[in-house]
Order: sequence, then structure tokens, then C-alpha cells
Amino acid sequence: MLRTLLRRAGVVALATAAAASMATTPASAVAAGYYKNAYSDTIYQYEGGAYTPIDLATWEAAGFPEPQATPTSYVKYAWSPHVYAVTFWEHSDRYWQWELMDFAMWNRAGKPVPANAGWIQGSEYYKWGTSNEVFVFSDGISHKLTYDEWRASGFRTVDELSNEGFMKMSWASDIRFVRDLANYANVYIVDYDDWRREDFPTPQAVHRLPGDGFYRSCYSYTTIVYDGPILSRVINHPEWVAAGRPAPAANVCVEL
Repeated sequence: MLRTLLRRAGVVALATAAAASMATTPASAVAAGYYKNAYSDTIYQYEGGAYTPIDLATWEAAGFPEPQATPTSYVKYAWSPHVYAVTFWEHSDRYWQWELMDFAMWNRAGKPVPANAGWIQGSEYYKWGTSNEVFVFSDGISHKLTYDEWRASGFRTVDELSNEGFMKMSWASDIRFVRDLANYANVYIVDYDDWRREDFPTPQAVHRLPGDGFYRSCYSYTTIVYDGPILSRVINHPEWVAAGRPAPAANVCVEL
């Protein structure tokens, strides 16, 4: 599948403006003490920006203090089924604790309705070299961002995949993934499912490419073959017309 061919650089900048796009975050640091969230039995000791899970012996030695509820919200991307618990130990997201929820955790927390998040830790933002569209990749899902969604993320740093992307001939429907745009090399067929999994990146449409040509088929004088860096096949009459009715190369035939 195409997924195995695509690089995910994993550039994830720390948030500077994401708090506004999340659920409510604390106005100040959480006070030192003992805390417990609603979806697990873990008790945390919090002090000076550090949250440390403690065992029974440590809790007993402290006198079994009643843990306070953690400042936790539940969030998800609007386009994803994955729900996260995010605990805001400090206002800065450097101190936020993220956990991907499974059904048991979500059920134990009381089946909270998650708020839509602008950013979730671990998300990767990238742009193909063939368009200006920005995508985010999280939990196995690629999503093409609208401007408002990218703004809600805090305008995350985008990994520029400048030498790879999606292309097509302007007169044909076939889409190709090109891993080396500089040389039109390492070209892969993209079927509809591949394209859908990538959330339909707009391919760069080109009319002609260096070194391409139109030829007669060696098996049929009336059959025209296009042979180029990203596409080599018999073309039909409407495609030939859309290409501008180019005259096939004289005295040359191609076998495909």
C-alpha cells in the first residue's frame, strides 16, 4: 500500500498558541499535592511541574491523603474517532499529560463527550511538494486541514516534503506518487483507496514532461501510446484530443 511508501518526518513543535483551541486549561499551576484522574487507579504526586505516579507503600507512608481530581479534559479531532485525556498540570503544554483512551478508560471516566481539539500531541504536519495544502497525520489518519483547522492548531510547524508529491497529466485521470520530483523518478501508481487514505491531496497537473512522447502502437497503426516519466500507456481518443492532438512520432512504434 502507498502508506508504506510515504515518509512521516514527525516534526512536532511545542505549542505556543494551542491552549485556546483546547478544552479549558488552568489559569495557573496546579497546587502541590496528590491527584487521581477518573479513568484509572493511579495516584500522582505533583510538585514543581513534575507528576509522579506513586505506589501503595508511598501513599501509605504519606498517610493515605485523599487525592484531588486531576484537571483533565477529553478531546478528539473532529475527523477522528480517537479520544484523548489531557491533564493540564501547568498552563504551558510542556506540562500537559496525554493518554489515548480505550473503551474501558472512557467508560470508567463516565463516557465524557469529547471536545474538538485544535492540536493533539504527537500530530505530524506536512505539505507535499506538489501543492500548498497542509495535512496532519495522527493515529494512522491523514487529514487535509482547512485554514481554520490549521489556525486552531496554533499554526504548527509544517514539514515541507519538497521533493515528493502527487502528479497527473492534465489530460488523463491517472494519479501518481512521485518520490523524486527533481528527476521524475521513483514513481508509484496511486489507486482510489491510496488517494482516499491520504485524504485526496490535489495532484499537480502537467501537460507535458521532459523526454515524453506520443507514438503509434507497434500492433495497431490507429492506436496511440503516450510514453512519459509518470505515465506510459495506450491513450484513448478523448485523451489524445485533450492533449492537443499531438502528431505521433514519425517512423517509430512502441510496444507496451
